Amino acid sequence: MSEDKQDDILRSLEDLLETLGGIEARHSRLTADADRQIAKIRAKFSGPIDELTKQREEIVGSIAYIYAQYRDQLTDGSGKTVTLRGGTLSARLAPESLVLGNDSDVERYLRRKGAWLKFTKRVKRQIDKTALKKDHAFVDQAPDEIMHLRQEENLIIKLPKLQLEIKRVLNPLKKRLSGDA
Repeated sequence: MSEDKQDDILRSLEDLLETLGGIEARHSRLTADADRQIAKIRAKFSGPIDELTKQREEIVGSIAYIYAQYRDQLTDGSGKTVTLRGGTLSARLAPESLVLGNDSDVERYLRRKGAWLKFTKRVKRQIDKTALKKDHAFVDQAPDEIMHLRQEENLIIKLPKLQLEIKRVLNPLKKRLSGDA
């Protein structure tokens, strides 16, 4: 490559780098300005939004409390759904989840019971929650602080006019995997 050609290429690269630097500087300034504007808007509306959020939570809590206290009367004892003019209330059980205590306590418990290899993933030797959930009898023998099943009953509030669904925990349940509460 000739020296003139190389000089042209270097000047082109220098020009492009200078242009890129200017674009990056403008981009940074605009981004910072946008962030400041967004922060002002959030500050302006945070008080009213926080107040509405608090009111909403109080009302949802009241609805959940009334539903939990009077479910049998509201559903005529035949179901978990109440249909009202403004929407529906229904209770649903969330999927069961296995709750494990401190990793070292769980590991010690599994080793003491001779089940470390059975309930760990072979590659990383991590505790295999899926395998544990399948062995209800084993989990039933463990102290609650080591492992137990958690399942929540949720109240689902549907407001069809707003196409909105709100979920609230009615009853957090801690029970043995065999189904004993």
